[in-house]
Amino acid sequence: MMAPDVVYNCEYGFEAIVQSWCFMQWFGNVEVELENLKMCAGNEMIATTRTKVTITERTLANVFPHLLNSKLSNGTTFSSLANKLLGQRLTMRGSTCFRWDGKKNLVVSLVTQSDMLRPLVELLESLDDVSRVFEQAAISPSFQWRLTL
Repeated sequence: MMAPDVVYNCEYGFEAIVQSWCFMQWFGNVEVELENLKMCAGNEMIATTRTKVTITERTLANVFPHLLNSKLSNGTTFSSLANKLLGQRLTMRGSTCFRWDGKKNLVVSLVTQSDMLRPLVELLESLDDVSRVFEQAAISPSFQWRLTL
């Protein structure tokens, strides 16, 4: 169970968690695998994860729309950078820290992140290209939905 005012990264409430995870629908073949659970001092537990996603046309249109070229009469065309990303499968290492309130028996805080930067650097082999991918993206290099662009 979660506290109604659960802290999720920098937001509050269960709705923040749901909204944050909605962007996952824009990726193909999403897999989240739990690698390890570790109890920490106090009432904290850290889950390490491996998340795999495929970059699809839907991903480019919704998460990286700045990588699309203007619409032509025969449909949308992709920039060369978008073409490098299209169809690629990314594997990201990540973690989630859960803080538990033992008196209320509720999760009161979650802090989550996944490293999207490393697989993109490995794929694109250019920090300039990776910078262009994220400069106007709807998500951050830590695989977090950006509240404002």
